[in-house]
Amino acid sequence: MKRPNAFVLPSDRGLQAVRTGETEAKRIEFLNPHFKNAISATEVRGFYERQGFCGMVHVTDPQWTFAKRLEFPNSDQSEDGTLSVPGTGENIRTIAALFGDVVYSKMMKLSMSGDSHLEVEVSDPSQNGEFHEPMNFPRHAMRGETGPSGDRFIVEIEKLLEGRRVIRVPAHEEVTDSEGRIKLGLVPFDLDSVEGDLADVGSVFHFEKNGPGAYSVFVNPRYQTYLEKIDPYKVLPHFHFGWCTDFCDYYVMKGELEQGYLVIFIADAAAGVGAKTTGRAMRELLDLGLVIMSSEEFLALNRKWYGSRSKWYGPKSNWSAVLNDLALWRAKSSSQGRVVEELKAPRYKDPEHPGDLGETCVRFLTRP
Repeated sequence: MKRPNAFVLPSDRGLQAVRTGETEAKRIEFLNPHFKNAISATEVRGFYERQGFCGMVHVTDPQWTFAKRLEFPNSDQSEDGTLSVPGTGENIRTIAALFGDVVYSKMMKLSMSGDSHLEVEVSDPSQNGEFHEPMNFPRHAMRGETGPSGDRFIVEIEKLLEGRRVIRVPAHEEVTDSEGRIKLGLVPFDLDSVEGDLADVGSVFHFEKNGPGAYSVFVNPRYQTYLEKIDPYKVLPHFHFGWCTDFCDYYVMKGELEQGYLVIFIADAAAGVGAKTTGRAMRELLDLGLVIMSSEEFLALNRKWYGSRSKWYGPKSNWSAVLNDLALWRAKSSSQGRVVEELKAPRYKDPEHPGDLGETCVRFLTRP
């Protein structure tokens, strides 16, 4: 079923309700049509004010293995990644700027995902199809390797994480079954064991992903638990960026949209592998209710919220102010329309068969 857009302003009365701040229940229901008043607005407001986060940010696979490093060279990472995607080098600076702003401002709960592949995935199609037909992607993001085929983040992200507490949440490891065959098994990990980090806006969660379905961070079941703990009433905005638009970005955003979360894609801080696959993915996500934002819009809003924090009642009322600002922003922004218009170009037509990627270097909202 098509999801109504979370930030569509259907009437002047609706806009006025946000501006004047009727009741908390009215504002929550207006901003998220999926929210049902099965519980009191007071309970919802109390949860988010105690928690103190004004949103969630998830950065998908900002890894050297996907980067066209020669487009934005660094002495520590001087080669292109083994699965270097055209256009990724051009938005390394944008990704780093967004990431740094989120880390510095400590307004939103930050998480990341990263491929962390194992040898059995490369050798056995049943353990991960992306290395085999029809995609035949090259060896990439291999666990423990430090070069361009390894699972390191881009160095700009690594430096921003220095001195930060990063909680690595493992996915699968190689195990031997009763018949002596090597398979993948889920690594035990209980998010309740890091309850303090869940509550700490300064702690960054890194969700590894590998195995069948590894395009999606939901292959690591702890990510679902994480969402439910941080945003149980599906009120917070979820901002997404990273690589790549038509694969890993697509799957995490689709998974969240289908559950009714408010998902906002910072489109110029991402790149697609192919135009056809990106076109198909974006059309599906937009039908599900995806909201498009530019990096400049995000930075302007986040810095406004950071500058206004001292005016809020303590650190706790920020989520409500953020939702109201987003509703007003959505009414004026042209980013959504620009992407929708661009997707009408012939290069974004649907793939004709699996593996039909189309043209390369796919980025949205770029400056002329």
